[in-house]
Amino acid sequence: VSTQSTGAMANIEITVESFTGEKLSTFHVPSTSPVSGLISQVATHTHTTSATHMVAYGLYLHQNLDKTVEHFLQEIQRQDTKMIVRLAHDPSINEVKVEKLVPDFGPKEGGQHVKIIGKNFPNQIGLSCTFGEFVVPGKWVSNTEFHAISPPHPLGAVIVELAVNGEKITQNGHTFLYTSETAISLPQPTVAAGGGPAAQP
Repeated sequence: VSTQSTGAMANIEITVESFTGEKLSTFHVPSTSPVSGLISQVATHTHTTSATHMVAYGLYLHQNLDKTVEHFLQEIQRQDTKMIVRLAHDPSINEVKVEKLVPDFGPKEGGQHVKIIGKNFPNQIGLSCTFGEFVVPGKWVSNTEFHAISPPHPLGAVIVELAVNGEKITQNGHTFLYTSETAISLPQPTVAAGGGPAAQP
């Protein structure tokens, strides 16, 4: 973050970076612009709502920060005309996501051990998955893997999602196909088969 000397109005060059340091946008604002207005401009220039979480020189900028850019920079004793703003949070980074099922089919009688693969799976009490409208207990293996056993179901495809206390926390739409085939042997997670009706998201 940086600013120019006090006195005449100056334009401050704003460079916006992603949380990883990738340059996203550069634009100019008057030094008298409010910091809260700067936040909305960053959101506009980067086409992201994550601009509500920004850091400049290690300090968080907030919507309710009622100061001008010049005042803010003076307080941290910066005397340049350039300011680097880094997005401190990208919602997609923490998004819980199911990416595939292994295998993605099994017998209508149930009993198929299924690995649910994805990212950011939370290790918390109440974590389960849903096969269609049935909540199924399972075992958290890592933040990218969850094991479960398919419940009985008529022939056809159902959508499998992760859930916490019966409430779905993903909406990725990967399907598990119930067939007349026998179950495929996989390393067995220590989980119980069965389930009950899922709560609607």
